[in-house]
Amino acid sequence: MKIDKQKIYEQDLSFFDEEIGNFSYLKSDKEHYKLLSYLSKQYNDITIIDAGTNFGHSALALSQNENNKVRTYDLIDKKLTNITKYKNIEFFQKDINEESKDIFLNSEIILLDIDPHDGKQEEKFYIFLKEINFKGYLICDDIFLNQGMRDWWESIEIEKYDVTEVGHFSGTGIVNFKEDKNFSFL
Repeated sequence: MKIDKQKIYEQDLSFFDEEIGNFSYLKSDKEHYKLLSYLSKQYNDITIIDAGTNFGHSALALSQNENNKVRTYDLIDKKLTNITKYKNIEFFQKDINEESKDIFLNSEIILLDIDPHDGKQEEKFYIFLKEINFKGYLICDDIFLNQGMRDWWESIEIEKYDVTEVGHFSGTGIVNFKEDKNFSFL
């Protein structure tokens, strides 16, 4: 995968206006929605997992390539957007840790954005992906939010990239489980 910073900055996020109004903060370069939209457009016919639906903004950004399927998970249904009207988004109100390992093994990209962002849940999920031999990309949100998250991010032994400059202000990282030797961040 090649990540082109300029193409990320150029992403059109006007789809947010239609869904939730003119929330300009969603379109800022301090959020990760341009990155997510860009990543979704780099692949066709893949499954993307959004672990931590929250208000549905990430699932919406990840769904911008209609050829991909987005599976989004949260314990509580508090979506502000009607993301289920999109044919390529499925919402599951359940614990992501209770999902079948085959779902993960058949996914190319996983966005990990689960509460409480203390590094413990993230570590558990990361270890699970290693154990099942996941071969894709793990996009991690809030990697610099607090000491627990920073410690977890630093402990990752697999090839990883800090892409905060095109991601979320509190830190965005990509873990290369795919072992993609052509990965680049330009």
